[in-house]
Amino acid sequence: CAPPTTPSATCTCERLRLPAHLRTQCREVVRHDLEVRMAGRQYPLELPLAAFLNTDGGTLFVGVSDDGVPQGLAADGFASDDAWLLHLDILVTAHLSGVAHARVKARLVALGGVRVARVDVQPADVPVFCTGKDGVEAFYIRASAGTRQVTGSDLLAYTKQRFG
Repeated sequence: CAPPTTPSATCTCERLRLPAHLRTQCREVVRHDLEVRMAGRQYPLELPLAAFLNTDGGTLFVGVSDDGVPQGLAADGFASDDAWLLHLDILVTAHLSGVAHARVKARLVALGGVRVARVDVQPADVPVFCTGKDGVEAFYIRASAGTRQVTGSDLLAYTKQRFG
């Protein structure tokens, strides 16, 4: 199956062929890092969202492993689809600017027999900073197949080039 080309397109194959790259990222869970679940570590979902906003936009699949296999959202333990979507809304409100709400669109879809989240992110017109739990703002971009923080003179140069 080819990567979906529009926000309304869906992919119904058993295994997504969407390796992480500049405009696509897969995450198995939103609330917990599966490798350190017992430690209760929160997965920072807001970081790739900020990076997509600050770069060229993109799509984040939650409930899909890094190798493209749909796992579903059950591992997060939300009581309902609405609870999952509300959690995402709370993350956006708490950690990203108001610009993000207009540019982050999520929906839950069936894929490979399980429910996964597809979060489409349009590029922002202004820089979007991510506020950590400590109240410190940080700036993220997509670079190759990952999310990275940009600081100092690199931040100034990037925002001047990207946002004018």
